Amino acid sequence: MYFHVYDWPSDGKLLVPGLKNTVQEATLLDGGAKLQVAASDEGGTISVPAQAPNEYASVIALKVSGKLDVEAVLPTVGADGKLVLTADEAYINNNEGSKNASVQTHDDTPHIAYWVDNQASVEWAFRTMVPGEYEVRAEFAVEAPKTKFNVAVAGQSL
Repeated sequence: MYFHVYDWPSDGKLLVPGLKNTVQEATLLDGGAKLQVAASDEGGTISVPAQAPNEYASVIALKVSGKLDVEAVLPTVGADGKLVLTADEAYINNNEGSKNASVQTHDDTPHIAYWVDNQASVEWAFRTMVPGEYEVRAEFAVEAPKTKFNVAVAGQSL
């Protein structure tokens, strides 16, 4: 497995989220330096030198035992009690393979554009660690004055 690191971590720790495999070896491709890896519940953490070998992109080769096993890392509620789900994190279900609804970016803000099929839907996967009540807010920019939407969580519709 090769990691192309564009933003070198200033704290010397590069997290590989969701990695379940045991790391046998981690090596910088530029120079061949061996790197230490520590396993945790979040994945693997690679200890890297203070300075990146390449100012644009440094490559780390990771050799793991067994078939690659990476658990999807889902967004969770932050310490402030908020969970923000953005359009670029969404899974868009287009009707019959239509490509109408898609993620577009305007003023550096991702949004779902051209959502004209009323059979299309958008979903996000996320994780909550404790049960509770949550306020749901959504921002819309629509042409039709009486646009309806449905929010469903764990099989319950709001």
